[in-house]
Amino acid sequence: MKAIAATIQGLEEIAIQEIKEILKSKAQKITNSRILFNVKSEKEIAKFILNTRSSIKVYLLLDYTKFKTIKDIETMARKLNPKLKNNFAVRCSRIGQHKFTSKDIEILIGETLYNKYKIKVNLENPTTTVYADIIEDYCFIGIDYTGELISKRNYRIKLTPQSINPCLAYSLLRISEYKEKDTLLNLFSKSGEIAIESALYILKKKHRQDFLFKRLFSYEEKEKIVKKKLKIYAIDPQHNHIRNIIINSKIASVYDFIKILKIDLDWLDTKFKKNSVDKIITSVPYPSKTMLENDIIHMYRELFSQTHYILKKTGLFTIYTPKPEYIKNNILKYKLLKEIKIKIGEQPSSILVYKKTI
Repeated sequence: MKAIAATIQGLEEIAIQEIKEILKSKAQKITNSRILFNVKSEKEIAKFILNTRSSIKVYLLLDYTKFKTIKDIETMARKLNPKLKNNFAVRCSRIGQHKFTSKDIEILIGETLYNKYKIKVNLENPTTTVYADIIEDYCFIGIDYTGELISKRNYRIKLTPQSINPCLAYSLLRISEYKEKDTLLNLFSKSGEIAIESALYILKKKHRQDFLFKRLFSYEEKEKIVKKKLKIYAIDPQHNHIRNIIINSKIASVYDFIKILKIDLDWLDTKFKKNSVDKIITSVPYPSKTMLENDIIHMYRELFSQTHYILKKTGLFTIYTPKPEYIKNNILKYKLLKEIKIKIGEQPSSILVYKKTI
């Protein structure tokens, strides 16, 4: 059996690493943001769904094709042999420019499967959901066991306009090589995704359990009660952001593992000793209608000065930004180790990883 994990474009290697860790299975990138991997059973897919933190969607793969016209998709659909029980529905997700709509694909595959198997269609509460995943000129068709995007986190109640995708937050941790013993500072924490995902990751807590496969077949993982002392700091200068982090971390059941601090940038060196921090990870504010360019540049220079003082010589400073040129043009005393270009929806962004030079 084969499955597909959909992830953030540019972060495919994080998903491949997770598949190897969770399932001990080989995986490969098929196209942007789509990873193909082997599974031994449906329950193994369930295990991965419950434990993956980088995946946006995971489904059992029936077949896939690189198509030119909608006729190519119809040809593939006719060859499918899914295990349809009682009734079914077809759902389609589509990325790219096409001469057809998602609804066209749902009707096409639905009619093809109905004519072949004479099994009733149930759009409201199907026993089996056939999932058509179209990205540019690739069409993947599979069986959906989740019912919705698994990137959704139940703890994300209080958000800001610049809150980040939790799969991205987790990926920033892995790119930073974050470990349990590290002192981690999440600056400009906003709604707390990076700090919360770091605690969930180290504590091996499930971010949610309410998936569709629970009513399809019996599978459940009991969580072990883990008591650890973590050095995770969620820091933000805005009072409303601090409130967001407190609420979200409590819902995620990790409030007791995160130190939440309201601190302005220019006070960091009074709270943390020189060369005392292992990892700094941040999604920095960027120029917008409410934040002028000159104010942003001034803030960045203060950020780089303060972090340079508290970061260890062996530490890493990881920055996510849709505007990498503002960082590169204003950072001093740091060396760029790598830049990872990613894309979330239609928004290109960069992940910059720095270390101190002096």
